[in-house]
Amino acid sequence: MVQQTSSATTSSSSSSQSACEDQPHKMSTRPDSFRASRSISYPTDRRTKTNLHILVAEDDPTNSTILRKRLEMSGHTVYLTRDGKECASVFREKANCFDAVLMDLQMPVVDGLTATKMIRESEQSSARGGALKKRVPILVVSSSSKEKDRQVYIDTGFDGWIMKPVGLHRIGDLLDGVYENERRSNYIYRPGMWDEGGWFEG
Repeated sequence: MVQQTSSATTSSSSSSQSACEDQPHKMSTRPDSFRASRSISYPTDRRTKTNLHILVAEDDPTNSTILRKRLEMSGHTVYLTRDGKECASVFREKANCFDAVLMDLQMPVVDGLTATKMIRESEQSSARGGALKKRVPILVVSSSSKEKDRQVYIDTGFDGWIMKPVGLHRIGDLLDGVYENERRSNYIYRPGMWDEGGWFEG
């Protein structure tokens, strides 16, 4: 089950009729933050920092709602999944359609560390086949992440982290770094800044 939400209507010009739209995922009804079923499509035009397409893995409906609303307030399009397995599956099918992945650590079925490994393995397979355009940044989004485990997150395939509850301005600052290296460099990890969130490398 994938839920797409957006604060802006996406145009359907001929240039966006592509592989990202040929097999849209279905969204099933889920209590609280998950709405009724409808089809979604995935645009492939290059996004800007003001309109990123973000895949979210979060099993808690309340946390999903909070994160979705804060991302939408910044103009981003959000795709919600409820566990690591679902997130990795959606990414595997539509990798080039996402600008970033926000990954919880503690989830049922498949946890965030395992899901991130699955995504990176999928990227490697796609790259060998010439189908992958870019490495997609994955950020840890968790209240349980630990500074002492930073190298574990890096080795797993994460690019950055942010603590829950997610602050509107901080997540906005970090997402600016998806396509802007200079902005990313302003938030590179340094000892003692863990509670602020940031990028592991430039």
